[in-house]
Amino acid sequence: MERARLTRTLKMNRKQFRRRTGVYPETFAEMEAVLNEQEGRKKKSGRPAALNSF
Repeated sequence: MERARLTRTLKMNRKQFRRRTGVYPETFAEMEAVLNEQEGRKKKSGRPAALNSF
């Protein structure tokens, strides 16, 4: 359901997108790129699992 809402929002024109999200589509794309970059840099921390998973 959330994916469908995001898809509809991304298809809106510039003015409707701004009204729905509070930012312009260009700004949204930049924010998304920064978040994706940060997620890619994340390192899993902590102790490795004691049991092997199959």
